[in-house]
Amino acid sequence: MSRLLADTSDVFGTINPPQGVQEYNDLAGGIGLLIFVSRIVQLIFVVGGIVVVYNFISAGFVYLTSEGDSKAHEKVKNQVTYSVIGLVMLVLSFGFASLLGTLFFGQPDFFLNPTIQGPTP
Repeated sequence: MSRLLADTSDVFGTINPPQGVQEYNDLAGGIGLLIFVSRIVQLIFVVGGIVVVYNFISAGFVYLTSEGDSKAHEKVKNQVTYSVIGLVMLVLSFGFASLLGTLFFGQPDFFLNPTIQGPTP
């Protein structure tokens, strides 16, 4: 019975990671999913910040060109309000990620800049 198990230990062969994933695996010592998710979170923060800045600039332009139109003023008020809410959500999510990183891993920036400790030889 043990001979049969020994013969089937490599039944699936070697699985190579898809192209592009090897870079993340090399960064994390073979655990590339954490690095990939970290890069996605960083991208979300950057895109969210760009959207907020764009909304502020757009609201300012609408306000300057409104010529006293009350509907335009209401639109600007809503746009600025939603932009501030979005900015607060970005900051709170960053703070929440830092809190979780500190509590579970002892590093506030663990989710944005993960370091994985492996066994030492």
